[in-house]
Amino acid sequence: DALADLLGAGSAPASLELTRQMHERRARLQAALQLADADRLLLRLIYQDGCGVSEAARRLGQPDHTVRRKLRALLDRLRLALESVGLGAADVLGMLSER
Repeated sequence: DALADLLGAGSAPASLELTRQMHERRARLQAALQLADADRLLLRLIYQDGCGVSEAARRLGQPDHTVRRKLRALLDRLRLALESVGLGAADVLGMLSER
């Protein structure tokens, strides 16, 4: 088997299992990160466009406290999604700094 030759004798089953686990983690993360359009817009306003919460609330036509609550809930969901696949804040920051 060419894969076994590349990876060394006896390591193909372990490597195949690792690949399977990585695909499973990626699928779980993608499913957890499915964002509604409103959530995507809020994240874009805050993190891409650099709006503060008050400015984002004004653009969305919502009270500040509502936008703060939605943002906190959204960030909590994203954190839990990352944790569900074994990633924490340090992992994400490390990935971002590699760019």
